[in-house]
Amino acid sequence: MREIWMISAVTAAVSFTVSETELFSGFRRVATRAHPIAGKLAACGYCLSHWAALTLVLALRPDPGWGESVPAFLALPLNVLLVAWLAGLQWAAMCWLVAQAGK
Repeated sequence: MREIWMISAVTAAVSFTVSETELFSGFRRVATRAHPIAGKLAACGYCLSHWAALTLVLALRPDPGWGESVPAFLALPLNVLLVAWLAGLQWAAMCWLVAQAGK
């Protein structure tokens, strides 16, 4: 389970950086020009966390310890959803902290 928490922290950091920082504002503008929905997705850290989670889970194949309770074909989507959900909570916490800091 430790791997899941670590991957979710990286996912949250990537999602926050892309969706909230000035560094990626150009990317968000290009995405908005390409299609309004793409722009909304690029500005949504929770939405981005699913794509980042999918990439990291596919690359790292963490084992949260589902064991025999989860069929093999469900392990990947459940891992992605678990990482994305945890990352979404962490992303929201980062947004709150930045707002509290007045940045």
